[in-house]
Amino acid sequence: MVAVTEIEKNDYNLNLPRYIDSQTPEDMQDIEGHLKGGIPVADVDALERYWKVCPQLRLALFKANRPGYVDLAVDKAAIKTSIFGHPEFTAFIAGMNVHFAAWREKSAATLKGSRPAAIPSSNCRAG
Repeated sequence: MVAVTEIEKNDYNLNLPRYIDSQTPEDMQDIEGHLKGGIPVADVDALERYWKVCPQLRLALFKANRPGYVDLAVDKAAIKTSIFGHPEFTAFIAGMNVHFAAWREKSAATLKGSRPAAIPSSNCRAG
């Protein structure tokens, strides 16, 4: 929400960038990690919502390096297969598939029975 007084101060210019900060957050670089190697634990911690679902996966992917830093415990080329083959991840996906199947079964008839609204011919224009 923007006060009318602020819009007035901007000569009634309604360009959104004047009122909304659309800058992306700065990508912080860890110089010590670049110089000495290792992945900052803070970067791994930033993925906490994933680790809550698969806490053992974090332990399978990373190993200690030095305080505040970890290394990959798997080869870079094996990251995807390590994640997809991990028991916690496969159990999570299986559970999601059960939920989706139940939703699909419950909703399929309704969705198949709905039809898109007709577009009046006056709104259609030949190319």
